[in-house]
Amino acid sequence: MVPQLNFSWVPLLTVIIGSFMITSGFFNVYAMCVDTLFLCFCEDLERNDGSSSRPYYISPGLHKILRKGEERTKLSASS
Repeated sequence: MVPQLNFSWVPLLTVIIGSFMITSGFFNVYAMCVDTLFLCFCEDLERNDGSSSRPYYISPGLHKILRKGEERTKLSASS
C-alpha cells in the first residue's frame, strides 16, 4: 500500500529551493573568479609597465580585450 501525499507542492518546492541554492553557489564562485582575474589585471597594470625589465604577466589576448574597454571609457569621457 502506497501512502498518499497530502501536500503535493512540498517536493516541488524542495527541488526548486535546492536547485536555487546549488546554482547560486556555483555562480558566486564564478563571480569571485572573475573579480579575482580583474583585480590581478589591475595589479599587473599598476606594478608593471610592459617594458622588457617589467613585462606584463597577463596574457596578450586578455590584455587586448580589457584595454578595448578602457579605450571606450576614455572616448566617452572626452565627448
